[in-house]
Amino acid sequence: MIAVLFSGGIDSMLLAHQAHSDKQLGALIFVDYGQPALEQERAAATAWARDHDQPLHVIRIDIAGTQERMHTGTGTDGLRELPGRNLIMLSQAANIAIQRGCDRLQYGANAADRDYADCTPAFVHAFNECIKTSGQCLHTEAPLVRMSKRQIIESAMRCGINIRRAWSCYQSDNGEACGACHSCVERAQSLDGGGS
Repeated sequence: MIAVLFSGGIDSMLLAHQAHSDKQLGALIFVDYGQPALEQERAAATAWARDHDQPLHVIRIDIAGTQERMHTGTGTDGLRELPGRNLIMLSQAANIAIQRGCDRLQYGANAADRDYADCTPAFVHAFNECIKTSGQCLHTEAPLVRMSKRQIIESAMRCGINIRRAWSCYQSDNGEACGACHSCVERAQSLDGGGS
């Protein structure tokens, strides 16, 4: 069974859809770490879980630097790099996945995330080595790690996923996507056919 680290974004939504379609979805895990788009992300994740009759496991954790590195203002371009974010979230998710009897844990790292060290094949391999040395039978996967955002969006649309219900913006503008941050621009370019 598969546990999915589920943010309510297009990437994790595609993973959840595929696992659900294969009747392999064992756990949906949403992390509240005080991110600026928490309300919108949780709403997107909750709606998908409800529509697919799946429980959503919400965990609350504190990650040092969130306020300084993530809350940079609506419409601010550039990456929001928070050191160790995926390492921390995956460690928490691994604990839940094992408790739920899952043997696979997936997260939505993709080719567009290559500037983030914890979204690379090398990181996934290293994390799996750590899990292995702990004696646990859990394999972490990033199935989209070599796919561009455009390819992911196209795959999601072919699967019938309503991508407008996914949330991608770093920091909303009065509850709406700002349209100017790095994530919004990347999504728009991919939808327009300009993504790599």
